[in-house]
Amino acid sequence: MTYGIYSFHTNDIQADGGWYIQGAFNPSLLQKGLESTNREIKNWIEKGITEEELENKKSTIVGQFKVQLSTTNGIANQIHSFLQRGFDVDYLEEYPKLIESLTLEQVNKAIKKYINPENIVTVMAGSIDENGQPLTENK
Repeated sequence: MTYGIYSFHTNDIQADGGWYIQGAFNPSLLQKGLESTNREIKNWIEKGITEEELENKKSTIVGQFKVQLSTTNGIANQIHSFLQRGFDVDYLEEYPKLIESLTLEQVNKAIKKYINPENIVTVMAGSIDENGQPLTENK
């Protein structure tokens, strides 16, 4: 159905930013792909994530953060980023602990609070007409 689909957060994970889902669909499967994507978003909001998903993501976030601190430049950039946001230098030690302390309940509550399907903007590009319908070879 899709050539690929994924989601990502813009900006770094310690700041506000947009949440994007990007997918590539065969034009003849575009509508089905959009419906499936919207269904998964609603399911994600209603049911939340699992404990396993949370633990995997926490491990990834903390691991990436520690890798960023593996060079002098990385440490300087992170300190600069934290200071710009009003955090003390001690936040270098606190941040991983805060991530690791997140609970499944907290994360699922935040998903319900901040992700509203009615506020999602859909942007399509490619071979579609003005109604969002895929163009066929005959058009």
